[in-house]
Amino acid sequence: MSHTHKTVYSISSATRTRNNNNIAILKVFFNYLVEEEFIEELSNLMRRIKSLKEEKRVNITFIDDEVKQIITDVEEETYANV
Repeated sequence: MSHTHKTVYSISSATRTRNNNNIAILKVFFNYLVEEEFIEELSNLMRRIKSLKEEKRVNITFIDDEVKQIITDVEEETYANV
């Protein structure tokens, strides 16, 4: 793994997500330019650009017992008045 690869992996996930969004926007724009014949397919700078790897996020959810506990802990009049 080269120094460049290590640098790319050290970028925070928020920055990677933002960069991937920007890459996607630029790809759409350059594809539009090709489609409308403003540039040739070979001039499309974005055709070989790959998105950065992002960490997979796991959503933490409540189990059934935790949901039941939350519901029973809420007082009825407080819940109805919210």
